[in-house]
Amino acid sequence: MSFRTMIAPTWCPSGTAWAAIVTVLLIGCSGSSTAPPARGSIRTTVTTTGANIDPDGYELDLFGPSNRSLTITANNEVLLADLTGGQYQPQLKDVAANCAVDGANPMDATVVVGDTASVDFGVTCQ
Repeated sequence: MSFRTMIAPTWCPSGTAWAAIVTVLLIGCSGSSTAPPARGSIRTTVTTTGANIDPDGYELDLFGPSNRSLTITANNEVLLADLTGGQYQPQLKDVAANCAVDGANPMDATVVVGDTASVDFGVTCQ
């Protein structure tokens, strides 16, 4: 009587298959989010009154978690978007010698994620 031993065939993945399996597991288990971080914004308005209004506008500097600098013309507004939440200090610079910023300069603004803060500057020219 002869006995034969039967061995069941087994599947053994190749090196490429193992690499693909490990990659899928690492991507699926990374725990990181692909959503961009939430942001907020500041709407800045400049109202200029008086004679001899500064024709080239003002420099608006924003100090805080996200620093910015840009030019804003007299009697205009600008939206500073995509800002990290936190405390900011917008400041008007390069104001003509015959003009003065009314009130605080810089001002304080709090950016709340998903919201828009407002800052209103007044400038009086002689």
